[in-house]
Amino acid sequence: MVRYIVGRLLQAFVVIFGVVTLVFVLEHLLPGDQGHIMLGPRATPAQWAIYDRQNGLDQPIYAQYISFLENVVHGRIAFTPPGFADQVDPIQGVQVDLDLGALIDGPTTRSLILMGISTLVVVVVMVPLAMYEASRRRKTGAHIANIIAVALYSTPPFLLGTLLILFLSSDLRLVALNTPAWNTGDVLGDPAGLVVPVLTLSLGTIALFSRYLRSSTMEELTKDYIVTARSKGASRTRVSLRHALPNSALPIITLLGARLPQIFGVQLVVEVLFSYPGLGLALWNAAVFRDFYTMLGAILIGGVFTVLGSLASDLLYAVVDPRIRYVGSGRLR
Repeated sequence: MVRYIVGRLLQAFVVIFGVVTLVFVLEHLLPGDQGHIMLGPRATPAQWAIYDRQNGLDQPIYAQYISFLENVVHGRIAFTPPGFADQVDPIQGVQVDLDLGALIDGPTTRSLILMGISTLVVVVVMVPLAMYEASRRRKTGAHIANIIAVALYSTPPFLLGTLLILFLSSDLRLVALNTPAWNTGDVLGDPAGLVVPVLTLSLGTIALFSRYLRSSTMEELTKDYIVTARSKGASRTRVSLRHALPNSALPIITLLGARLPQIFGVQLVVEVLFSYPGLGLALWNAAVFRDFYTMLGAILIGGVFTVLGSLASDLLYAVVDPRIRYVGSGRLR
């Protein structure tokens, strides 16, 4: 087991290294050069030359790559040299240093809050819903729940969010739409502003994951050990929760790890739709205002968290199902 964990950590490190390298390549594929982008068209050629020298952009490509890695380790991708902020037009030039720590402490933290609350809602609703559908699959309620799940999964996130706004806020007036504050503490202190974004992010995932868990649970309930447990007098609820659920959850863990990039994409749509100040909205605003380096920073952070999430889903296998043991280079036994 230890060898497997170490092997997966090394694989994750290699993938993260590849993500960082890809961001470096994208940086050099941007139109123009970094000095023109960061300082703006109003800067002088002398200022561009100073910027290139201070950021190592006048060095060979391999030296720039090493410098880029050092900057990423120190939490930045690019910066504006001291004294340039007062010389460059504040509208035409980008005057914000790209500090990855600021992106993590602010937008990324708020995105993780939204994703964490949504994940909690998904688990709380999905598990009993899937258990009910699997154990009462011939009942009318299970068929209705299945139809609703298909409809929710088939609805695009932007349309689902718009319908929730119209239905919950405009028609029923059950939820007051509040634009979340740009401070992380204020976001947590204003739960009303999170209700509709959380529902938009959760409902489609609940619909998809509940169908997978339902199918997996239905298969588990037909196996011999379930029949034996029932013949010994165990209740339907105990058999479903204690025996079938841990084995049925394995496909969900796999699906969650594989769908993390798509979940990040859906969250970007939700954050833009509700003006939620997370990493997705920061990436959108950077694309709109051609702030290329904030875009690269957001892509780098999103890629790293996707790799770490996939790693966590792999390591959860042994926790959920104690029958799994890893031997050698990571093979299952």
